[in-house]
Amino acid sequence: MLKMGTKLTYASVGYDALAALNTAVGLVLREGLEVCFNRHALVAAFCREAMQRLGFELFPPATPCRPPR
Repeated sequence: MLKMGTKLTYASVGYDALAALNTAVGLVLREGLEVCFNRHALVAAFCREAMQRLGFELFPPATPCRPPR
């Protein structure tokens, strides 16, 4: 039975994941949130249109997503 204060860990800390997250956040902030949101909205619209041209029905129907204010 383990006692409180023992120095065992049940999972490794994802240092690589934290470093990647830090880099990604830095890139987004350098680009600017508004520019990033607009770029994602443009890609999303392109993907929706392409899927509809291929005959897929969108679910749920496409509604514009707005960045949080």
